[in-house]
Amino acid sequence: MAQDSTTMELLLKKIEKLELENNALRQTLQDVGNWIPSYYGPELVFPDKYDGTRSECRGFINQLELIFKLHPKQYDSDFKMTAILGLLLKGRAAAWYNPFIEHPEEHEDLLNSWPLFKVEFRAAFGEADYQRAAETKLMYIKQGNQDCSTYATDFRILSMDAQWNDKALQFYFYQGLNPEIRNLLVNFNKPDSLKDLMKLAIRADDRIAAQRQEERCSSSNDADRFSPQPRSQQDSWTYDRPQIQSQTQSTTSASTPQYAESMDTGTIHRSSLSTSERQRRMSQGLCLVCGDSGHLKVDCPKSNRRIATRDYKIFQEQTPPKNEFGQ
Repeated sequence: MAQDSTTMELLLKKIEKLELENNALRQTLQDVGNWIPSYYGPELVFPDKYDGTRSECRGFINQLELIFKLHPKQYDSDFKMTAILGLLLKGRAAAWYNPFIEHPEEHEDLLNSWPLFKVEFRAAFGEADYQRAAETKLMYIKQGNQDCSTYATDFRILSMDAQWNDKALQFYFYQGLNPEIRNLLVNFNKPDSLKDLMKLAIRADDRIAAQRQEERCSSSNDADRFSPQPRSQQDSWTYDRPQIQSQTQSTTSASTPQYAESMDTGTIHRSSLSTSERQRRMSQGLCLVCGDSGHLKVDCPKSNRRIATRDYKIFQEQTPPKNEFGQ
């Protein structure tokens, strides 16, 4: 009897232990279920750790905002949001966050309020005035060594913060283009909008790049078909400097860019080059038109303008745009 009693007690203890483990498992499953997003959204991909670079602050905060909005149940408290931001800091930005962890009682109001914390974070690392910063950059942005499509994209990003009217944007976009593109644009009717000006500039840039490729690859005179050259100051596209005005204002708009073009009747005769002479000039980096150094054929002031004018018209009428920049 005593043995049976002992066995029964052991069984009861095992049953009790199993019930406790079962209850613990149920609680664990319930806790995990509360963290499952309300829908099967995209996999979480956090931004790179932020080091305090002022120009990157805005994008860093916006990326976190998207993650929090895509997974609202996973980030259901302001403290979780501020904590995630703290985990993604490094360098001087992480040093700025240290007091929040080491003395949380002194910063409880910020740690438990995502909107207030963002204000504090932007005050420390963000640009004070996005619009003014964008306007300053627009005044000095240049195409430089990048292709026109990349330049147009960078310009469009800045223009979204500047809120200038279209005439002012056209002026500064045109001023930032490389001279060889501006020289080619004067052969076309002046566009009515920034979007059309960007499209035309990209087409011109693509054509110049294609011609240079032809010059590098061709060993015959057939590559000598298209030769844009700079025009005189009186024969160029001109934009009046605009009075900067926001798109939201309804007062006097920026000055309308003026366009003036005159015909150059001068023509310089150019004889065909022999194959050996052409190869010599190409190998020594000399101009294929005049044989001088310091410029390419597209920039040669002695190019045959009649040939250039004819080919500009062919380009305008027959060449479709390769890379169009639009919204």
